[in-house]
Amino acid sequence: MTDQLEHLFADLRAETLPRITPPGVAAVRATVRRRRVRRTALAAGLAAMAAVGAGYAVSLPSPPELPAQPSPTLSAEQRNSLALEAARSIGLHDAALQNGGTSASAGPLLAKRLLRGDYQLSAACAGDRGSVDLHVAGRTLTLACGREPLQRSLTFTVSGATERVVVDARPDPAALDRVGVAWTLSMTPVSMRRLAETAEKALGENPAGRRAFFLDSLSSPGDGALPSGDIRITVACAGTGTFRMDIGDEAAMDPRSTSVAAYDGKCDGTAGHFDVTVPAGTKRMIIVMTPSTAALGQAALAYRVTTR
Repeated sequence: MTDQLEHLFADLRAETLPRITPPGVAAVRATVRRRRVRRTALAAGLAAMAAVGAGYAVSLPSPPELPAQPSPTLSAEQRNSLALEAARSIGLHDAALQNGGTSASAGPLLAKRLLRGDYQLSAACAGDRGSVDLHVAGRTLTLACGREPLQRSLTFTVSGATERVVVDARPDPAALDRVGVAWTLSMTPVSMRRLAETAEKALGENPAGRRAFFLDSLSSPGDGALPSGDIRITVACAGTGTFRMDIGDEAAMDPRSTSVAAYDGKCDGTAGHFDVTVPAGTKRMIIVMTPSTAALGQAALAYRVTTR
């Protein structure tokens, strides 16, 4: 019996023991498998990150460009030279106009009391870049600055008997201290004519022998020679300011230097007269009218010549 039991247990051990796993072996094997998976995943992840990183480095945008630095400011002499270019483009020096000029800086160009009427502001800007705004009577004239200055104009109206008008120049940052401006301000032809008609009417209804001139320059010669002998000149000026009338030799460099008679008057719309004796044998004696600064571009003069 004892022998049979021993044989039975021996057979059982031989059949069962190979299938028995010691405690903890399955867990160890699972851990090993998880570590293998993690190492594979980690390696794949690192490879992917390396690839992505490489791609990202290649596709990074270039650093943004710094804004262009403005050109250096110009000296006063350089800006004045540009202003003369602008003056030529608007014909500023074609006549001795006083309500006009050049500017190489920001600020007021003109501050003056103007008579009732319509006015035209014309201007141009010379320079490499930028623009300048001219402000006058609630309106704005924008000048684009360039090496070939272009004239631009606007009109405005003075409705009161007189009004103080300021023309102010405001360059943008690109133009500040880098450009030159030229400008003119004058009555429109229609308003000039109205003023001249006022002066003519002050001489009387008879239009014979009347001549009228808008006083827009420092010296406005009359348009005809005076007869020799004794003459009377009746004159009226409408507008503002004063004037001087000289009788001189046209052949002289300045006829006023040879004046044989002179008359000073006010531009208040009233008429006056003076008598002149033109020497016999005089080739050509003329009238020269010189307005005051206040009368420039703001007055018209009319006169009549009669013999005594």
